[in-house]
Amino acid sequence: MMFLEYRISMVFMLIYMLTFLSLKYSRRKTALIVTGSFLLTNIIENITMLENFPAELNMFLLVLEIIIVQLTAVCLSSYRDMRSVFTGITSATYVLPGNILYMGAVALYKTDPPFWLLALPAGVHLLILLVSAHLLRDKYLEEMEKSSRLWNELWIVPAFFYAITYMLTMWSDSFFKKWQNWVAIFLILILMDIIFIFTIRMISSLHDEEEIENGRELLEIYASGLEGQTEELKKWKNSSGFFAMITSIGIR
Repeated sequence: MMFLEYRISMVFMLIYMLTFLSLKYSRRKTALIVTGSFLLTNIIENITMLENFPAELNMFLLVLEIIIVQLTAVCLSSYRDMRSVFTGITSATYVLPGNILYMGAVALYKTDPPFWLLALPAGVHLLILLVSAHLLRDKYLEEMEKSSRLWNELWIVPAFFYAITYMLTMWSDSFFKKWQNWVAIFLILILMDIIFIFTIRMISSLHDEEEIENGRELLEIYASGLEGQTEELKKWKNSSGFFAMITSIGIR
């Protein structure tokens, strides 16, 4: 069940990348990259599920899986910088609320959880993806195109959220024994998604205001130039009229 839940999360992570990245390649190449990433992470997950698998290697395989996810984002994206890395990290963080909710629900069952419980994380992933895409996608892609420097520091935020959540939930055997724990972390992760949406929209609004201000300043400069040209034209007409009058007097 946990293996299937991880695979569902990976599918939604890949869909998130396809939604929020400016894609570089054709549909065929993109599909090959996505399929390759899914199969590689599938192999890693299968290894961790083997009996008598050394627990000390879990962290190594986790890091390897994170690297594969980040490389997938970089390969798919038109940008080869922190913009792609930020989207890759965000894709891994975005599925955490659904994963936490699922693991908390599993902890409530004394027997094996029912198969239909997998619909819970899938539903949460889908809901967050639809809301984020509706409220954020266009502005997100626009900001990606405008600037690359913004993302050099911003990636730290989702990375820390992911690391903290992993340490709280995976390094503590008793975390899910109290439902208050996983409900609290679930709400914190939802808050993180809300803050992320507001942050991108705020940055986009600031850039829009800056562009409007720059446009207004250009118009003022242009208007000032026209005013100066008008004054010069008036002076020229006045001087032309004066010389015409002198010439007329001389002819007479």
